[in-house]
Amino acid sequence: MFNNMKRINLFMMAAIVAASAMFVSCEKDEDEILDPSVSVKATYGAQSEKSLLDGEEITADLGTIVTFKITFNMGSNKLKEVHMKSTIGSKVFNVLDSVGLDKGLFNTGAKSIDFTYQTNVGLEEEKLTFQTIDTKDREDVFTVVIKKPAPPTPKPGESYVVRTVVLLGGQSNATLGSFYSVSLGKVMTVGAATSQQGDVDFAYYYGATNKATIAAPANAQAQTMSYGTTKMSSWNTKNNTGFFKSTNVKDVDDEELFDAVDLFWADGIGTVDATPSDDGECKSHANDLAVGDLVFYKARAIKGAFIVEKITGTSASGSIELKLIDKVD
Repeated sequence: MFNNMKRINLFMMAAIVAASAMFVSCEKDEDEILDPSVSVKATYGAQSEKSLLDGEEITADLGTIVTFKITFNMGSNKLKEVHMKSTIGSKVFNVLDSVGLDKGLFNTGAKSIDFTYQTNVGLEEEKLTFQTIDTKDREDVFTVVIKKPAPPTPKPGESYVVRTVVLLGGQSNATLGSFYSVSLGKVMTVGAATSQQGDVDFAYYYGATNKATIAAPANAQAQTMSYGTTKMSSWNTKNNTGFFKSTNVKDVDDEELFDAVDLFWADGIGTVDATPSDDGECKSHANDLAVGDLVFYKARAIKGAFIVEKITGTSASGSIELKLIDKVD
């Protein structure tokens, strides 16, 4: 009997130990803290949508449009901040800062927040950083690098290249950036443009009177346009790009176009040679643009021209495509 009791006691002790282990295991699972996370997918060139790894590098030709789908996932606690930054050289462009967003975004009950961000491959290497922070200050950071593309090469004896097609959105376009930096070869969102105002050379808007317009940040009318909640009138730095829309140079080949750009800027900004372009003064905008229009520009130290390739929509949510002709130093 004693042996039977001993066996029963040993069995009960084993059962208690097993139950305790199970209880501890369950308690640990229930108390496990999950950090927030970021996942990113990208589509570009001939590449269909693919999930990226943290730190992955993208290699594509200059001007290639890259579309990112970013998902900020909640862990054990609600999200309170999301950020997207672009770093080119030593400059940081704040693409998205949730401090300025409607805080209702984080109180919908959803387990994740999705954003679509579209950019283009510029002249220099670019590092994109996606960050999320929860209410307990736990965070996750995800990075992607867009590699520096091969530089455009002019033909022998020429000093200009047809660089790329630039796609810009109107002031109410929710997907496309409305600003462009000639020196960086980059389209920028209003957040990125505002954080590095000195790099902005073009701003696109569609106005009731001026219609499709490419303007300098210094242009008075452009400063009245609202890009989300931002107006360029609030910027401390407003570059005064010069524009001249030609009426004489139409349907020319690249070599003739390069000659026209050289002749146009022969006397410097503000004056125009009679041939092959027009007499007149440069302005801080080129308005009422139409497909096929040729516009000469001087953006800081860079002189060139662009041809309007396409205009989509007749409202502030539309877009414009430009073929750029730039001087190679």
